[in-house]
Amino acid sequence: MAQNLNYETANSFCYNDNPDFCVKYGHLYTRDVAHSICPTGWHLPSKDEWNVLFTIVGGEYIAGVMLKSPNGWSSNSSNTCNNCSDKYSFSILPAGGKILGSYSFESDYAYFWSSTDYDNSTSYIVEFNDNSVGHDRVSFDNTFGSNSGAFSVRCVMN
Repeated sequence: MAQNLNYETANSFCYNDNPDFCVKYGHLYTRDVAHSICPTGWHLPSKDEWNVLFTIVGGEYIAGVMLKSPNGWSSNSSNTCNNCSDKYSFSILPAGGKILGSYSFESDYAYFWSSTDYDNSTSYIVEFNDNSVGHDRVSFDNTFGSNSGAFSVRCVMN
């Protein structure tokens, strides 16, 4: 998908509980919902599938430049990203997330769930930020509860 999933369901959220943010960024989903929310014929990408995408666009150290939308990032006063070309029309926007009940990092970060867990207590998350030309692999601790974090979802066709 070339945009964030924007389907309202239980345990999905609009940033700051404001529907305007869902129009702009799509919904944020908890881990459990993210693992089951993709439409029929689609699925939540694994860590390996994210890595294939990064390889196709030139490597993980340039993926941010190639995949991020040039608009909406807070890296400067004009809300444009100096390191973004969106060459592949993947249009990553800085939707932020909901972490331990608080909305954080809108206009600074984009977080995406993957279907891969590091272990029983940690999920693999893909992160993009406004100052990086690449991307980061981060983990989210599920021991806070399955609904303690909510992030964006991109689905991949089966």
